[in-house]
Amino acid sequence: MATDPDDLPIAQLKKKPSPKKKATPAKVKPAQAKKAKKEKEEPARAKRAVRAKKAPLPESDSDDEPLSAMKKKPLPKSKPAADKKSPVKKPSSSAKTIQRCVTNSSTMYNETNKGKLVQHILCRWWYAMSWPARECLTYNEPGYDPVDAFPGVFIAVSGSDIGHIVDRRNKKDMPCFDVMIKKSSSDLKDLLLDAIDGQKEAMKESTSVDSTEFEVVKKDLDTLQVWCKNVIADKADREAETIAKKHNLKL
Repeated sequence: MATDPDDLPIAQLKKKPSPKKKATPAKVKPAQAKKAKKEKEEPARAKRAVRAKKAPLPESDSDDEPLSAMKKKPLPKSKPAADKKSPVKKPSSSAKTIQRCVTNSSTMYNETNKGKLVQHILCRWWYAMSWPARECLTYNEPGYDPVDAFPGVFIAVSGSDIGHIVDRRNKKDMPCFDVMIKKSSSDLKDLLLDAIDGQKEAMKESTSVDSTEFEVVKKDLDTLQVWCKNVIADKADREAETIAKKHNLKL
């Protein structure tokens, strides 16, 4: 049966301790709380550092390792490279290209006196010969006009053949290598000497005031004239035949 606390004897009431009140925590300032938290974490950090020292280093990339660890590792010895023979270079295709570009005219110009005679004639042929012939300079077909700088060549300017070109020049007498090289060296010498004389006469009639340049050209012509006279025609012909056979040239 439950008893009212007021009916209990005084002796029993003294024995019962009064319940303790919980102390209310004092308010801690933020700065003090942060300091206390830091003091609690320091021992834990120290313990972790000790364990890290005792534990073996994990394998990692060399870029992540400390310098002290990298110094302890011995560098791998490099093996001596085996002597490799450098591959033999094959001749480039440019050499073949240059060989193909050699022409009949360049070979004769460089290796024979007959070729040199032809070369010097083609530089001044208009002083020694007239080409094309006068009968080739006219064309009576209606609708055709002469082409400037190409005497003997005509072009249609009207009608159904407009744009059509007619070349009336005689190809057999054309001043070119293929025609000149077929002449004898004796004939080539005569042509060249005539061309040199004709060029000198043209220089006398010129009204140019650049006398210095004319003097240089005149000296070159004198030198060329002496060389031409000294060329032995028969020997030059034989030399040209020998070189043509050597290089399989069809002249």
